[in-house]
Amino acid sequence: MDKENEDLDVKQEETKVKQESEREVSKRERFDRLMFGPRPRRDENRAPLKNSKANDSDEVDFNQLMGQLDDIMTSIGKIKPAIKDLSPLLDFFRKK
Repeated sequence: MDKENEDLDVKQEETKVKQESEREVSKRERFDRLMFGPRPRRDENRAPLKNSKANDSDEVDFNQLMGQLDDIMTSIGKIKPAIKDLSPLLDFFRKK
């Protein structure tokens, strides 16, 4: 009888520990969902999608980038005289 009672006590204790650990995991999962949103579902059987357009969008078009930088530098060159004319006005507001 004592052996059976001890076995029951051990099983009950293990159950309590398991429930507490499940609660901890549940709290962490709720926090993760709150901070980071729900986890995306993973289908193990599904093959990864390979799309050539997606790969092309990851590449940098250096010609376009250089063209945009040239446009920015041209705009700065055009604005520079206006900034020189406005600098006394800006200094006036900075002093007050």
